[in-house]
Amino acid sequence: MVETYRRSFPNETAVLDPLAQMQRKIAASRQRAGETAPSDFLALAAAFGDAWTTFQTQTGTGTQAIAAIAYRDQTLEIRFKPAVKLSIEAAQSVLATHALQARAMDSEGGASVWQVRSI
Repeated sequence: MVETYRRSFPNETAVLDPLAQMQRKIAASRQRAGETAPSDFLALAAAFGDAWTTFQTQTGTGTQAIAAIAYRDQTLEIRFKPAVKLSIEAAQSVLATHALQARAMDSEGGASVWQVRSI
């Protein structure tokens, strides 16, 4: 594996974990070529939007439930309005069909907050 890495990236001097290093190099090359990663904002937001539409249809959740969306560290932080009470467990299966997973974060000011990332 080290030999393959050295042939592929001859200018690299330190080879500590050839598999992880190669994965990072390939991901960086794809990003430079303009390809989006599943954890990029646009890809995450689009997948969440599709999943949210499906979730709303299944549960009858109103369209005005989301108060804010933030993107940090390759995750979306979804803040819901204080009056909205949603079960993250009910949303997990819908999110999984869109290659997403979520976890509930601490509530702030009575509003629930979900952290959503790509699988």
